[in-house]
Amino acid sequence: MKIAIVTPKWTGTLGRYDFLAQVMVVHYPLNVAILAKYMEKNGNHVDIIDAQVENMSNSQVVDYLFQKKYDVIGYSITSPLYSLAIDIAAKIKLVLPKVIQIAGGAHINVLQKEAYQHCFDYLVFGEAEETIVELLRYIHEKSDINIEDIKGIIYKNKEDVVIQNESRPPVENLDTIEFQAAHLMNLPKYVVCEGVGKPSKNYISIMASRGCPYKCVFCAEPLNARKLRFRSAENIANEMEYHFKKSGVQHFFFVDSSLTLNREQIMQLSQILIDRNFPITWSGWTRVNLVDEDLFTLMKKSGFIVVSLGIESGDPRILKIIKKGITLEQIQNAFAIMNKLNIEAFCSAMIGLPGETRESVWRTVKFIRKTKGILYATLSMATPYPGTEMYEWLMQGKHGMKLLDPNLHLRSRWDDCSFSVNDLTPKDLIRLQRIGLFWIHFTPKRILFIIKMLGFKNVVRAFIEFIGLNRLINKRTRN
Repeated sequence: MKIAIVTPKWTGTLGRYDFLAQVMVVHYPLNVAILAKYMEKNGNHVDIIDAQVENMSNSQVVDYLFQKKYDVIGYSITSPLYSLAIDIAAKIKLVLPKVIQIAGGAHINVLQKEAYQHCFDYLVFGEAEETIVELLRYIHEKSDINIEDIKGIIYKNKEDVVIQNESRPPVENLDTIEFQAAHLMNLPKYVVCEGVGKPSKNYISIMASRGCPYKCVFCAEPLNARKLRFRSAENIANEMEYHFKKSGVQHFFFVDSSLTLNREQIMQLSQILIDRNFPITWSGWTRVNLVDEDLFTLMKKSGFIVVSLGIESGDPRILKIIKKGITLEQIQNAFAIMNKLNIEAFCSAMIGLPGETRESVWRTVKFIRKTKGILYATLSMATPYPGTEMYEWLMQGKHGMKLLDPNLHLRSRWDDCSFSVNDLTPKDLIRLQRIGLFWIHFTPKRILFIIKMLGFKNVVRAFIEFIGLNRLINKRTRN
């Protein structure tokens, strides 16, 4: 069969931050690349359409799909992409009613049956490597399996009733998962400058584990992968070497939210990479309480160059409410270690968290500003995604949260907000986000770092977008 897998373009809804997102963020859809390998291995022709890197609007995606006449179209959906995928799928259903459309991804994993829409023929939930193979064989009538026996799918029966089949157990041994189909990606488009002053490299994402033991109230990861499992260090290194030799991939970004959760695994991986001595670099996210100098010294020796550390808040009261499980001292220590080892460390924080006040927002801003080693920080809007404890609190009005827009899943984390917290209105939070980001980065060292990271012209353009000068000019021009 001829299959397309689509990820919609996600920028364009970020307001004044849209330009920065396009310059700084190039998301590589790892799960799509893994599933594509399973589809291809079972005799299908597979195209991956990443509308973000190809700069394709929804209309352009629909036109492309219409011209190519695929048998099956799949959609990888997170909550912010849900409405965009529905828009594409609904239009395809009108012009190509016989094309089978399948949706999966984090949003489907959480909402499951509630996420069903008539434009989709099937939803796939849970870990889908085996599910997608069975479903495609059923669609292609190459299997005598009954639709009721395929675990992990949602569909409509002959009576037009939405049916959710039994869940599929998670993959026990992650080393059995096929290496992703990186060769199907438009690799020259996935470029990252990992390190200020360093040349750009093409990259792919990779994973070392599935599941998470932490209980942060804003995160749905435990719902998407309930059981914690780890790949062997050798299996990870083998995949890195495979893509380096086959596709020339030079950098690997680990999507694990807590890369150093299994310290021994990462120690072993670092040593294997050192022993094999092939010229790649790598980076990833982790928690500040999972940082130690010996571990990161070995990681750096093996090519690790950039880490992103999630601190979420600089207010101890808020950290306790959101169940982050870290302290301000651990944050400062982690960035001090990175500064000592000369590993670039990015900081990610949020505002609008449960219990947030104007005072707690400023505690966060001031804490980030004064913490040495932080050269760049994001300050996104806390978003209560369905399936999270924060979402339940929002529905219950706990910790001062009040929902103002029922279309919560349509909103972005930047220049947008659909709820209030205590006396902070959405307008207040959007304004504090902008001022906070400006105040954090308005130091000589950080300004110089950002210019080196983005280039002077991009910094000037971003500043114009940021302060809204372009909007003012456009408004006066129209008048």
